[in-house]
Amino acid sequence: METKPLYQTHGKIMHRVPKTDANIYGARRVKSIPTNRLSIVIFGGERTNKIKMSNGYAAIYERLLDFYKISGVHIYSAYYDFELTNRNTERANAFIAARSKILNRGIATKPVDTQYIDDLYQIVIRPRIADKNGNKLPTMAALKNTRNLIIGTHCHGSVPVFAFQSMMAEDMRELGYTTLAIHEIMKNLLVIQHAPVSPLEKSRFNTVSFMSANDTRMNFKNKFSDYVIEHDGDLSAAYFQLGNFFATNGFTYQYLDEHSITGLVPSENQDMLTPDGAIIMAAERNAIINGILAAQHGVAIPDVSELVAPISTKDAVKPDFEALAQNGEFFMNLMQHDLRTEKSKER
Repeated sequence: METKPLYQTHGKIMHRVPKTDANIYGARRVKSIPTNRLSIVIFGGERTNKIKMSNGYAAIYERLLDFYKISGVHIYSAYYDFELTNRNTERANAFIAARSKILNRGIATKPVDTQYIDDLYQIVIRPRIADKNGNKLPTMAALKNTRNLIIGTHCHGSVPVFAFQSMMAEDMRELGYTTLAIHEIMKNLLVIQHAPVSPLEKSRFNTVSFMSANDTRMNFKNKFSDYVIEHDGDLSAAYFQLGNFFATNGFTYQYLDEHSITGLVPSENQDMLTPDGAIIMAAERNAIINGILAAQHGVAIPDVSELVAPISTKDAVKPDFEALAQNGEFFMNLMQHDLRTEKSKER
C-alpha cells in the first residue's frame, strides 16, 4: 500500500498597517520583519489560515496599545497553511519531545509536516542572530535584536514558538555563540501565551502563560492537569512558579469563551469576566505593556512580579502578585496532600 505523502505546510506573516482606501483592512503580507524596531508578533490558533484571521489578532493588540497611548510598536501576525487534522498529532509530538527519556520509553512521535514552523522561524527569529550572509552577529547586536521582539501566542500558536526554542539554541551553537550568550539572548525574548497547548516547563525563552481551568483545551498531560479537571472549583486566581503561569477557575460567567482572548483591552467585554477572570486578564495585559515599556527603554525584561504589576494607579483591576503566588502555593499543597492520601489508600 502506498503511503500518502505529507501535506506540505507553510507559514506567512502579515503587518498591521494604517487603513487606506486601497487597503481598507490595514493588513499587508510581508516576507521580513526589521530587527531594529520594536515589534510584536502574534501566533494565533490553528484556524488562523487566512490573513483576515491573523489581522483580527493584530487588531486586538493594536486596540490595547492605543488604550495605553503607546506608539512606535509594529504589530505582525502569523497565519498558516496546513491540514487541521494533523495538528493534534503535532501537539502530541511536542509533549513527547518535552518529556524525559524514561517516560518516552517505547513511545515515538508520528510524522507530521512542520515546514510552516521553519518558514516562520526564518522570518521572525533567524535575522536576529545571523546576517544576510548567514554569519554570526555580535552578541550585543543579537541581544538588542531579541529585545526588539515580543511574541504573543494563542492556543496552537504556542506550538511553533515552543519549537523555536530548540531551533534557535541549535542555530546559535552552530553559528558560534557561547553557551552563556545563548542563554542570555534567549531569556531576553518575551513570550506572552494565552491558553497555550504546548509544554510549559523548562522554557528557554522568558515565557509567561495565562489560562482558565475550565478551558476544555487545557491539558498538559500531567498530574496537575488531571487534578485540576476534578478540583477546578478549588482554584482561585493564582500564579504557579513551576511553568511560570497564571490560572483561575474560570474567566467568564457560565464559563463562556474560556479559550478566547476575552477582556484583554480594558475598555472591552469587562462585564463578561468574573472577578478572578478580570485579575488574570489584567495580569496578562500588564505583562504585554510592561514588556513593551522595558523594550522601549532598552532594558532587560522585569521579573514576573513586576511584569504583571499595574500599569497605572487608574487601572480598575490591580493584580496582587503576592496574593496570586500564595493562592498557587495553597493549591499545590492541596493537590500534593490529596495525591498522597489517594496513594496511601491504594496500598
